[in-house]
Order: sequence, then C-alpha cells, then structure tokens
Amino acid sequence: MLFIVILTSTGYYDYKTKTIPNFVHVLIIIAALIPEFSLIDSLLGLFLLPLPFIITIFINFNGIGGGDIKLVGAMGFFLGLEHGLVVVILALTLVILKTFVMDKGKNKKVALGPYFAIGSTIILFL
Repeated sequence: MLFIVILTSTGYYDYKTKTIPNFVHVLIIIAALIPEFSLIDSLLGLFLLPLPFIITIFINFNGIGGGDIKLVGAMGFFLGLEHGLVVVILALTLVILKTFVMDKGKNKKVALGPYFAIGSTIILFL
C-alpha cells in the first residue's frame, strides 16, 4: 500500500506541475526493502527498465524528463523486471490512447507519473 500511496501522490503532483520530486525515487526504493524481494530481479529492474527511456534522450532531448526515467528505475526496483516491464507497457499504452484518441494527436507535454501509478496499481492488484 505504501508503494501505491507514493506513486499516486507522485502522479498527482506530476500531473499538476509536470515534475517529479527527487526524494520520491528514494522513498520507492526504501519501500521495496520492506517486503521480501529478490535482489537480482530488483537490480535488473532498476538498471534495465530505464534504458529505452535513456536512449530516447539521444533521439529527442526534450522527449522525456529525468524524473520519469528515475521513476521507472525505482518502480523496476520495487516490482522487478518482469512486472515493471508490464507496468511500463500498460502505462505507455494508456498514454498513447489518451494522446491519439482523446487529444486527437495534439502535441502536448504529457505527465507520465499518473500513468505509471495507474499501471502499477493494476499490476499489484492482479
């Protein structure tokens, strides 16, 4: 529940300000240490999940923020590689649906925090 509360409040803050505070990532990593976890799977999630987002910086520097990349890494540490990957795919699918269906493809800056929160909550309850 702590993870969901942290992500939900971060998603709301990101939605309002388009920024993610630096301490959030530390809180998520600390929250991951509370339950039993696999260190190897957590470390794989921490280092591998953000890689595609880091690569996009080299393609379009203004495409994604550093807070989003750190948030993906922290989520990967908490959820592990497999569940973290499902969350990222689910969240990005929701972003694409919102952007192209609801916003009709308008080029707006999208806060990813709320979508990561929604995806993580769904995965944890499944």
